[in-house]
Amino acid sequence: MISINLTLFFEIILLFLFFIFSRKLIWKPLLQTIREREDYFKKKENEIQNNYQKTTELKDSYKREIENVQKTLESKIDNTIRSAYIQQRTLIEKEQKKAHEQLTLYRSELQKQFCIDKTEIEKHAKTLSEKIVQCLVTQKRIF
Repeated sequence: MISINLTLFFEIILLFLFFIFSRKLIWKPLLQTIREREDYFKKKENEIQNNYQKTTELKDSYKREIENVQKTLESKIDNTIRSAYIQQRTLIEKEQKKAHEQLTLYRSELQKQFCIDKTEIEKHAKTLSEKIVQCLVTQKRIF
């Protein structure tokens, strides 16, 4: 059987001393190292999440900025097209006005020339008609 003697007490005291010793020299540093590593990994995980969030925000920001630039460029292109169209219409209207003025000028010159020619023809028509009448009366050849 088991006998209780002084060695048993001595062994129990040694076992407690070993636990105390191992707790101070082995378990505390080991647990401290484990906690430090856990803290380190949590810190790194938080950094990763923060960096991911920052990259997502930057991506969204750049995307919005690109969309704004595209809208601005589209607006500038539309404005350029509109101004070119307006300039084109202005030039066309200006040239049409010039052409209309020239046409009016030519028309008035033709009208003047027509009036001059009309009076000339009327003068000659009277004499010509009188000669035709005389020729008919005398029955001569006209030409």
